[in-house]
Amino acid sequence: MRLLTRLSWLLVFGALFATPALAQDDDDSALKPAEPDFTIVGLPTSLRLPLFKSAFRVTHRFQRPLGDGDFGDLAGDLFGLDNGAVIALEYRFGIIPNGQIGIHRSSHNKTIAFFGQYGVLRQSKAAIDRFPLETRARTALEKRFGSPTLWDAFLHYLAREGYAVPRAHLQRDVTTGVESAAEVQKILMAVYRADAKNAELCERLVDLDEGFQEWRYRHVKMVERTIGARSGTGGSSGAVYLRSTLGRNLFPDLWEIRGSL
Repeated sequence: MRLLTRLSWLLVFGALFATPALAQDDDDSALKPAEPDFTIVGLPTSLRLPLFKSAFRVTHRFQRPLGDGDFGDLAGDLFGLDNGAVIALEYRFGIIPNGQIGIHRSSHNKTIAFFGQYGVLRQSKAAIDRFPLETRARTALEKRFGSPTLWDAFLHYLAREGYAVPRAHLQRDVTTGVESAAEVQKILMAVYRADAKNAELCERLVDLDEGFQEWRYRHVKMVERTIGARSGTGGSSGAVYLRSTLGRNLFPDLWEIRGSL
């Protein structure tokens, strides 16, 4: 039931926030050599579908691991080819900019899985500067860095709903972090007091923010348990840096008004 509820809210976000005014600068349909597929060697990438486009694919995985048995056993089994395979069918749909939902059906125990993906965070400029100029990876990151956030889409939605969102917030520099603003908080208070539909939408954004902060905390503890105080693999200070991200709200205005509701 909770899964169906979450998928339903993904549909709601898609209907509300899909708008030409928020079209992203990067071309989602262009081939990105760094992300040729939705997964690479079984690991998910951040590749996403263009808005309202879909993709169907068949996946194949040998049932026998190559590390199972000696070379003679593997050769006799043609390195897993004769041992059967797990076949799966997958369908994805680009429901909102930077977001997609899908269903995956596997032949292993006839498993059916629903999933949703959304790119919440923007890559920092410092992270982009780690890549050499004019490389494909840097170009892709710079385009993503300059695309609108979920909060920007939400403010545009409120404006279409008739709320007087200041133009400065509708046309803000999306490469900067979201800062709290008294004028936006005033609008949100009006939403909560007289607009049940959009108040519920605000609460779902708070759920998303809270869930992401919980994930950050678990990530910190996982890193501390695994590598202690050593530096991170990406060149950061590891757990020290991760702890500094705790308490950073994705949507600060929705938290600022809690004491006045």
